[in-house]
Parts: sequence; C-alpha cells; structure tokens
Amino acid sequence: METIARWSALFLRATVLGESAAADYVFSTGDALDPNVTITFQR
Repeated sequence: METIARWSALFLRATVLGESAAADYVFSTGDALDPNVTITFQR
C-alpha cells in the first residue's frame, strides 16, 4: 500500500503540477531505486 501511495503521489506531482524532480524520479530513476517497482512504457 505504501509503494502504491508514494508512486501515485509522485506521478500526480510530475504530471499535474509539473514538478521536475518528481518527473525525473518517476520517468527516469525511481524504478532503479525502488526494488518493488518496474516501470514499462507503452506507446
């Protein structure tokens, strides 16, 4: 539950508020630092 809450908040801060630090974490480095998360992109 904690992981989902943290990542949801970071995603919203990155996309809605435009926070660059949150965007960098979500879209670039976060999954390497969090062993519970793997980011995949679909186009």
